[in-house]
Amino acid sequence: MSARFSSGNESVGHLEGIDPHLTPAFLRLDDEGAELLIPAVGDFGTLFRKNEVAESTSAPTSLRFRDTRGEVVLGGCRDLGTTVSTIGTGSTRIRADRVVRAGEVETDYGYVDGMSTEIDGLATWSGMTTIKTIIEKDPLAVVIRAQNREAIDLGGRPAVTIKSSFTHNPMPKTSEHSITDTATLRTRSDALIDWKEHAAVHHMYQDLMCLVYGQPCIARIAAVKREDDQPFVKPGDSRRTWREVYEPTFGRTLRQSEPFDRIKSRPLFRYADTDPAQLTSWTTEWNLWSRPTWIAVTTMFQSGTTIEARLLQMGVALEALGYAIWKLGGGSGQTGSSRTRV
Repeated sequence: MSARFSSGNESVGHLEGIDPHLTPAFLRLDDEGAELLIPAVGDFGTLFRKNEVAESTSAPTSLRFRDTRGEVVLGGCRDLGTTVSTIGTGSTRIRADRVVRAGEVETDYGYVDGMSTEIDGLATWSGMTTIKTIIEKDPLAVVIRAQNREAIDLGGRPAVTIKSSFTHNPMPKTSEHSITDTATLRTRSDALIDWKEHAAVHHMYQDLMCLVYGQPCIARIAAVKREDDQPFVKPGDSRRTWREVYEPTFGRTLRQSEPFDRIKSRPLFRYADTDPAQLTSWTTEWNLWSRPTWIAVTTMFQSGTTIEARLLQMGVALEALGYAIWKLGGGSGQTGSSRTRV
């Protein structure tokens, strides 16, 4: 497996989690996650026989793959079936939804205490760009400065922050010099919680960016963290190791979408226009507010949707929003006056 995950990466190694012995396998990353090919000879019906690892005849939901570059954890695994030739050779295919760079502990990363994503439009909306350009006239010069900014604490449970980051290659292969400027959304919890609870908050902010810009905004998961998976932590050092994640189907996805354009895309409002306390409340109560935003954004990721269908969908979203407001106000569903106030 290459130093960074990307679609098209291929690797030969072995699996842990199917058989007590090493199981040779071929791993390929694609636009849907990862696919494992396990060569075998003989009776394929016994590949997932009951053993110490799996107590059923289906593929384990989590597997560990190791090659010469290290070890990764495959999550959301499922058996795609087996092919066999007349001479008894063939392969078994396994599909995995996500790949996580393995750390020091034996875990499937189903529970984490930190998650980091990059969401289209987040840097502009939050004002967390790291780039500042100055034009000097005498003598003529362009000065480009990249510097991280102080993180924005959005509160909530799990706690949400926006962090700025940039990368620069001082020795480019061509004559083109570039700086990559990104803003990452991070959720952190005091204890390990289900992966899905962290992901739900990130999905909610993805939907918020879609509403802010009125167009599809893609969210890409970057890394996760576990406090019990930290090598060489020095006393008083707040830095932590985050494990790289590859999950191309994270959040809402759109197969044919144009790259987000920072120049052309203008937000309806920015973070500076919001009340931080209200935004924290919205984040904390994600289980209440995520449904209306989810419904409102759905048609943005559906190709060929008519304007009539979009209007109907917005009506459903407004109804869900009204119900959420009513629930927040303590509505019991027994009086009409509460509904009227909504």
